[in-house]
Amino acid sequence: MSKIKCLIIDLDDTIIDDTENHRGAFKHILEYLQITYQEELFQKWLEFNSYYWNEYFKSIKVPSKYLKSGETKPEYLRGMRFPLFFKRNLNPIAMQKEFKERLRKNIVALPGAVETLRELSQDYPIYISTNGDSKVAKEKIRRIGAEEFII
Repeated sequence: MSKIKCLIIDLDDTIIDDTENHRGAFKHILEYLQITYQEELFQKWLEFNSYYWNEYFKSIKVPSKYLKSGETKPEYLRGMRFPLFFKRNLNPIAMQKEFKERLRKNIVALPGAVETLRELSQDYPIYISTNGDSKVAKEKIRRIGAEEFII
């Protein structure tokens, strides 16, 4: 008898091709800002985004008007990436909303991911772990057709 009771699998870059997902959202932001897409700029965004989440966001002081709502503070912190990266006076909440909406549209499963989930789900309950937005995560799972394999 197996000692494994369930599987907990990370969503982004394990099941979902998060780079492609972000590329589509980033292209949308560029269109919104009337900037031509260049792969080099996208690579710089990926580097900045990684730095932002690993280090920079810890130093951001959230204005008091965003501290009153539990939803607004995280959206503000997520959205501050855009004015910082593009060096423009952009509304962080509006930019995050645009980015988040596009993250729901360009969802690509990694090769073999859905088939692997299907096979594993026959023997184990599967749970998903993510540090991303839960609504976006549910949409990703639905869009790749994996909701029946995940608890």
